[in-house]
Amino acid sequence: MVLGVQMLHALDDQRHAAVVRRIDAAASRGMTLIDDLLEFGEVGQVPVEPTRVDVEHLVAEVVASVGEATGRRIDLDAGRCAAVRADERLLRRLLTNLIGNAVKYTEGDGPVDLAVATESLAGGRVLLRVSDRGLPLPVEERELVFEIFKRGAAGARHSTGTGVGLAVCRRIVERHGGGIAVVDHQGWSKAFELDLPAADPVLHGDVSTPAGRTRQSRPSSARARRTASA
Repeated sequence: MVLGVQMLHALDDQRHAAVVRRIDAAASRGMTLIDDLLEFGEVGQVPVEPTRVDVEHLVAEVVASVGEATGRRIDLDAGRCAAVRADERLLRRLLTNLIGNAVKYTEGDGPVDLAVATESLAGGRVLLRVSDRGLPLPVEERELVFEIFKRGAAGARHSTGTGVGLAVCRRIVERHGGGIAVVDHQGWSKAFELDLPAADPVLHGDVSTPAGRTRQSRPSSARARRTASA
């Protein structure tokens, strides 16, 4: 097989060019899928080593890394974020997947709009919200996209993918005792909400609830599977 591909590459013949491109693309997709599956297995097995994580700093690092890797400018709207107690390596993977998806599914070559915010929840938890203006996810697909190998219809038409990234995100959040969901957020096409342990738990009276919304203590895994979905 390898020898055959090498021979096709060596031929200066337009008849073979399309075949070579298809073979190369298929090989690339296969390697990406293998890498994604290895990551999915790894995040379910590695020990979780919680430390105090500065969310603002980590988000800034990930935004810079994703922007450099993709060549897209990312316009980040982020206020002060509460620190969390989490495995920094796993949280970095999760944010890289979510922010990478925001870039991937924002059409065109212009700037990518992104917002990151936190809210204090009861029970010593922090809600982390990542919002973007990329392709929206209809309600009926918001659970589907967290299942391995599943993708939204618009996203599948827009670009290639393995359907593993959001399954990795859900596994990481669940390993921290939380849940993840896709929700509507005013001014944005969608938002991913997840909850993590707080580094500095607040008193119950200090817990904030957005006006007009009733919030549970956390977006549970059950809620994620009902209302969620990359």
